[in-house]
Amino acid sequence: VLLTYLILIVTLAGVLIFFLLCRMLIRHQMKPLRMLIRSSRRVADGHYDEIVPNASSSDEIGQLQDRFQEMQRSLMGKSAELEQMTRMLTTRGEELRHAYGNAQGSDRMKTTFLHYMTTQMTEPSDLIERSVTKLCNNYHTISPDEADYEVSVIKKQCAIVVDLLDHMIEALKNETEEPENIMKERKEDNHE
Repeated sequence: VLLTYLILIVTLAGVLIFFLLCRMLIRHQMKPLRMLIRSSRRVADGHYDEIVPNASSSDEIGQLQDRFQEMQRSLMGKSAELEQMTRMLTTRGEELRHAYGNAQGSDRMKTTFLHYMTTQMTEPSDLIERSVTKLCNNYHTISPDEADYEVSVIKKQCAIVVDLLDHMIEALKNETEEPENIMKERKEDNHE
């Protein structure tokens, strides 16, 4: 009976020691896997710069650790690209808002300019219209001096209108050349 108890105690002690050794071995073997689980949670939370140590073995877990490092480096690169693109798009958006504001201001200036120019043309046009009407309605009874005077008024007022139109054309030409120059400069900047 004592021998049976002794064998039972030794067997239980052996099983307990075997269990403890297996547990320590499994914990030691699973340590890199638990570290990968923690790292993957951190990466999933957006911490792409989480440092994963190099694999200490070349088994499946070591290979998994190496692949995880490659994935992490790829994610860091993609994240950096996205941040750069976001900054670039933000900058371009600001440039577009500024250009849109400038375009609206330019449109207001054009409208004001055209209104001013057409207002300036009203008086000469009215004088031309009166002189032409006088010549047409009274061509039989008008004296040559009066006809010459009306023709000179028409010529003078036409010169004023032509001058105003020339100013309008010049202003519009400058307006269209300015965006073309800006576009050329941007293309040159993009090629550099």
